[in-house]
Amino acid sequence: SIPVDIGNLAGLGTLSIANNSMYGVIPESICKLQNLIELYLYNNSLSGFIPQSLGNLSELNKLVARNCALEGPIPASQGELKNLIVLELSKNYHLNGSMPKEIFKLPSLSWYLDLSYNSLSGPIPNEVGSLTNLNPLTPSGNRLSGKIPESIQNCKVLEWLSLDSNLFEGSIPQSIKIINGLHQLNLTMNKWSGNIPDAIGNIGNLQELYLAKNNLSGSIPLVLRGEVPKEGVFRNITYSAVAGNVNLCGGTPQLHLHPCPTSHLTKNKRKMPKYLLISLATVETILFSLLVILLIWILKKIKPGQKILPQNSFVDNHYKRIPYHALLRGINEFSEVNLLGRGSYGVVYKCVLDTEERTLAVKVFNLAQSRHFKSLEGECEVMRMIRHCCLIKI
Repeated sequence: SIPVDIGNLAGLGTLSIANNSMYGVIPESICKLQNLIELYLYNNSLSGFIPQSLGNLSELNKLVARNCALEGPIPASQGELKNLIVLELSKNYHLNGSMPKEIFKLPSLSWYLDLSYNSLSGPIPNEVGSLTNLNPLTPSGNRLSGKIPESIQNCKVLEWLSLDSNLFEGSIPQSIKIINGLHQLNLTMNKWSGNIPDAIGNIGNLQELYLAKNNLSGSIPLVLRGEVPKEGVFRNITYSAVAGNVNLCGGTPQLHLHPCPTSHLTKNKRKMPKYLLISLATVETILFSLLVILLIWILKKIKPGQKILPQNSFVDNHYKRIPYHALLRGINEFSEVNLLGRGSYGVVYKCVLDTEERTLAVKVFNLAQSRHFKSLEGECEVMRMIRHCCLIKI
């Protein structure tokens, strides 16, 4: 079991008790670790209640306690964790009661909120609309009921919404179309009824939609488009189920849908008229000739002895390729002492290499976030245009 004296480690920043055979309860003394930033208690046999006093860990930003044997309700005191960006309590099959509305008032929650595969019941609190920065929301595999709150439309950056394997009922709300960033919507194995709303087709970034094993009726909305599968339940569906959906294609022959388009480029290339091919060849020849003339003119302008450097020679000479292990030593193996800051897409460490005295900044991306490269591009573009004595030049 976890020793009670662990509460004496006042300076502890990360506590990871994972992938082992630890058992017993979470001791109340953990709540004395006021400097704790990350608490990992997953894949073990810890049981009992989640301590109410866990809400005293004001610096905590990650709490992961999945796949344990925790029981009882989720304490409302977790709503006091104002810096929390990750909360994962999945696969604690004896966690019960309702989802505390206090948790849904934490705008800091951004990386993910995973309460899946427990025994939680009741509705989703209306306060879910406060999670304006949350990416995935996953309360799958519980006994949740009621309807989707209209306030969920305020979750503007929500990318994953998994409500499958619950007891939700009623119609799917039209307001769900406002969540434009939604990539995956999973409503499988519930009691949804009525028609599939046209609003689903207006979610611009939707890539995956799961509606199986419900009480839905009516036709597939006209706004949905793409290829109809030929396997599974789609093998036996009739024409009436898809009639009038002009944007659907493919499927089995009895559906009488038009074939899905193949590469337009290949077809157009085959049908390109002969005179057009001759014209293009002529234009290419002229452009090539002009390029050669321009190159000769540039070479004449260069003074004798002057060399033309390759475009990337500045980069090669200026910025070294640093081995991973050298970086690892430079940031003291991801030590909190070297930590400079955290963001939605990763963390930044101070790095001092063995071979030189200058200080570097090393950014470590969270690869679970799909837009981390765009984030870096945006940062570099902004910092490239800014000159300040406190900012490095990019």
